[in-house]
Amino acid sequence: MLKILVLGRNKKSVSFVNKKILKYKNLKLSRNPEIIISVGGDGTYFYNERKYPKIPKLLVRDNSICKLCSIYNLSNIDFILKKLNQKKFSLKENLKLDIIHNNKKLAAINDIVIRNKDQYEAIRFNVKVNNKSLNSNFIGDGIVVSTVFGSTGYFNSITKTTFTKGLGLAFNNVPLRTHEILNEGSIVEFSLLRGKAFVTADNNRKIIKLTEKDKVKIKKSREKAFIVILW
Repeated sequence: MLKILVLGRNKKSVSFVNKKILKYKNLKLSRNPEIIISVGGDGTYFYNERKYPKIPKLLVRDNSICKLCSIYNLSNIDFILKKLNQKKFSLKENLKLDIIHNNKKLAAINDIVIRNKDQYEAIRFNVKVNNKSLNSNFIGDGIVVSTVFGSTGYFNSITKTTFTKGLGLAFNNVPLRTHEILNEGSIVEFSLLRGKAFVTADNNRKIIKLTEKDKVKIKKSREKAFIVILW
């Protein structure tokens, strides 16, 4: 018996999937699930991963944008549940990132964004990768550190490119510098030299506020995110 929890913002969609699940003898609705069906889009998935880390997620699109669930949507929910009922699926590991500032920590599946608090004023900052300074005095709007999963998002809007391996470091509105592709084990250190900045992770409403001389570290998390792939 496979224990499943269905989560999403649209209550009608969640209820629709729950009723379908009851028709399958090897599937059971549970508050202690082995698999979570995330009904919605990318934002719903990010929220569910924060609330239920480590538990594999199957992404099912309703009317939202969802990069990894384009072939899984409510119109083929019976096909999806049939595969789960037959245990015809595997798990794909996704890298997660941690950002650390003093005793504060945020995790991201998609990307971590550090940007100027006041959009009319650039910030000055230093970026180190594995303790090696890339520049002692960048001037611009900030940086984005992205996973492969997030490479088609904000990273792509800045760099006009994507990547399939490692980490992406993009420089937001920085003259003569666009991006670097780093080894996934790299440690990025950001130091704010002038101005004020915000740090965000995915669509998390928790924000870290930075002032001059503040430093943060961004690195590969020990935790993994798991996506359910049907076969």
